[in-house]
Parts: sequence; structure tokens; C-alpha cells
Amino acid sequence: MKQLKAIKDKIEQLGGVDFLDRKKSQKVRDKVLEKENLEELITAFIDDYGFAMFNNTIGYKTIEKVPVAGNGLCEVAVIFGWSNDVHGVKWSLEQLKDEVEGYFPFAEGFPGDYVCVCTKKNTDKGKIYYWAHEEGELYLIANSFEEFVMSWELNQEDNSDDDNLLDGLIDFSFADDF
Repeated sequence: MKQLKAIKDKIEQLGGVDFLDRKKSQKVRDKVLEKENLEELITAFIDDYGFAMFNNTIGYKTIEKVPVAGNGLCEVAVIFGWSNDVHGVKWSLEQLKDEVEGYFPFAEGFPGDYVCVCTKKNTDKGKIYYWAHEEGELYLIANSFEEFVMSWELNQEDNSDDDNLLDGLIDFSFADDF
């Protein structure tokens, strides 16, 4: 699948991922896919990158303004995998079931927020949304999954050199008459 290769290349370009210590469940995968009308590309993405965290802070610009995008970028924290556990798609679906219907969460944004694909059979199908839990609102991020992934960039503000974080904050010099 050509699109998945482009996504893999993009992830490597951004510094790659590490995987959380979670077990993938084929049973959960099969049950979820029976109920959810997911694009093949998103399914393949979760197959390959489920339970992954980026090695660098990855951000993306959104179509609609999202309240948690302080520097103009939202972040992708964890890509959900096929399981019932925290950071699993089944667990995430349970968390959202009373909030929004017809949206499939496949990643975590700001803690407690979700990145979702619309699975409704209408004109929004396949569009990517950010669900902000504090506001209880959905915000349009991208018109397709591929557009969403290709918009990822390093969040330079959060990837700065932490070694110099305290430089200039603490002055250990003493007065000459000490």
C-alpha cells in the first residue's frame, strides 16, 4: 500500500516511535472492525503503529481552532492499539460512547483528548477530528487521514535542548564581601 509507505517514511523523518509494553489482541481487532466502518489505511496504520509514542513531540495545524493548541499546534501523544487496555481502541471507544457517536478514536492528543476519524455514512466520513474533553466538542483537523499524517511536523517549542533549561535561572556568584 503506497500510502502506508509514505506514512512510514514521514514517521521516520520525524524521529520514529517507541512502543509501549502492551499486547495486541486479534480478537479485539476483529470485533472492532465488525462494528466500525474503518478505512483500510487507518486499520493498517493501527496494525503497524498501535501502542506507539513518538520519540519527538509531533504537532499538526488544524482546520478549526482547537483550545489546547497554545502555539498553534496540537500534539499526537499515543497511537492506540488493538486491546481493551488503556491506550487500546476498545477502551477508548468505551470512554467516548456517551460523548460522541460515529467517531473512532485512534490516538490521544492532549491527555484526555482524542484524535478521531468520522465513521458516519455522511459527507464527514473519513475526516479527522479532535475531541477536547474539557469542552466536550469536536474540532475538524483534516479532511482525510493521509492529509492529517502528512501535516505532522516537529513541535520545535517542545523539542528544544533541555540540557540548557536552567542556564541563566540560577546565579551562584557571591558578593565580594561574603
